[in-house]
Amino acid sequence: MKIYGKYLILAAATSALALTSCQSDNDVAGIDEGRAKVIVNADLEGMSRVTTEGTGNAWTSGDQFTVKNLGPDAVDRKSVATYLHDGNKFDLTGSDYMLWSKDSIQINQFQAWYPSDVATTTFTSFVVNGDQSDQAKLRKCDWMTAEANVANTNKNKLNLTFNHKLAKININVTSFRDQYNGAEILSNAVYSLPTTLSSIGETMETGATSVKAYIRDDNNASSTSVALNANAKIIAIMPLGSYATGDQILSIMVGSDLLKVLLPSALTLETGKEYTFSIEIGKDTIKVLSVSVGDWTETNVTTVYRAEES
Repeated sequence: MKIYGKYLILAAATSALALTSCQSDNDVAGIDEGRAKVIVNADLEGMSRVTTEGTGNAWTSGDQFTVKNLGPDAVDRKSVATYLHDGNKFDLTGSDYMLWSKDSIQINQFQAWYPSDVATTTFTSFVVNGDQSDQAKLRKCDWMTAEANVANTNKNKLNLTFNHKLAKININVTSFRDQYNGAEILSNAVYSLPTTLSSIGETMETGATSVKAYIRDDNNASSTSVALNANAKIIAIMPLGSYATGDQILSIMVGSDLLKVLLPSALTLETGKEYTFSIEIGKDTIKVLSVSVGDWTETNVTTVYRAEES
């Protein structure tokens, strides 16, 4: 199975969300000089976003990414553009737009990054928020990048393929023991950072030593606390790195009880992968039933751990 086979694609397609703008058709004196404006069409294909509401793979109002042309013929003041989603489509922000090189066979070097409305985000670096306890905060931790080295051979259109840079963890509460009645509230879910970090450009925000997780119930309702019998999913985007067997990966309040999830085997978080745990909650203990790993979709996963039946 190929883990990295799913990507977030910005490209012209049947169901494309066209990136339109209010940019003028008039050239900027001394800058455009007959150069063609870069046109970007958007489509999400084959990969889920970080949250699981709705289809799970749709852009949301306020999503924003930036594209930069680093090619040798890039034009100052017209080499960077930012696109903002208004709930239906993307529009250029402000009056900025990009220009292709004069020569149609000249290779242009584009780099793009999301979320560009987070000031610390670049193509090569990102700061992971230690508080991901609501959907908006969680989405802002979904660092994605894309790059394309292309000539203007597609009617001024630029197609970009974005990929997730960090790792996503889901811990699903699939059962509980009869010591509980199911009405107990799950709250204060906190992921431990990998014991050994292996950064590709990400760092934790200053002072953060863990990640406060986002909790949602079986009906896609989100909260910082849900009932034990609501088939809760506990979600976070994590920096890359490794845990050893027996390391704590999660702590959570179950009613008034503070319980911990300990890893039954070593685990390495890799770029673009999603790790799904199934757990059973008992009095004073949490049992890991299984661990699966795959790309950021709900298919094409491999089970890497399954508990023996007792």
